[in-house]
Amino acid sequence: MRMFNRAFVVLLLVCSLTAAFADEAAKAVEPAQTVEAAEAVNDAKVTRFVEVDETVEPSDSYQLSINSQNMAVFTDQDVELPADAAKAKVRLVVAPDKQFTYGGINLSYPRHFTFEADLSEPGVKLWSLSGNKAVLMVQRYPVEMSHHTMAEQLLPSFGEGNSTLGECEIMLDNVKTAGSRVVTTIGEGTIAQEIYSFEMKAGSLLLILQDTLDPAGKNSGEFAAFRDQLSKTFKITR
Repeated sequence: MRMFNRAFVVLLLVCSLTAAFADEAAKAVEPAQTVEAAEAVNDAKVTRFVEVDETVEPSDSYQLSINSQNMAVFTDQDVELPADAAKAKVRLVVAPDKQFTYGGINLSYPRHFTFEADLSEPGVKLWSLSGNKAVLMVQRYPVEMSHHTMAEQLLPSFGEGNSTLGECEIMLDNVKTAGSRVVTTIGEGTIAQEIYSFEMKAGSLLLILQDTLDPAGKNSGEFAAFRDQLSKTFKITR
């Protein structure tokens, strides 16, 4: 419980700091420069844009299990059953992962992770996906924001001498991506954060991966599994 409280305190500090960044970023740009949140829909010869509510938690997805073989199923879409399905045992099961499709990216994450969104500042969008120890913060800004800038701003917020700054890298969207790694010790607990940044068509994207390290300084199993999942599923869509 004490370890959880320390992780929560660090998460609150990051959220407070990014909220400050959000306020500054919102003041720095004109409304016309904000990142649009719309999906193009083709309707006959007319192209319409449907506004997407990016504060809504991604829904569960389902699989149809037929004779122990799983098939993805979607609402309002037909499913072609195998030829031997006449006397098959059929079960509808919840997929273990959800799809995050906001902010111009797509990724999958474990369905037990909690979802939070803050779109209160114009042009700035903040999301958090939180497991027991692993956390992913997805942040969109209408101005340039690098992982170096975020990391350097985090250090003093955790108190002098409590944090160290290093480098990290991860494969994302088939590209080896360099980032900054901040390791913070508060009391007996240690939190590590990997920060990655991307230039987008409009503004920038930040990913912050956070984990609570064990006493030996190693990452949790949950973090390792989710980091691998992120590496395999992360895509920039616009």
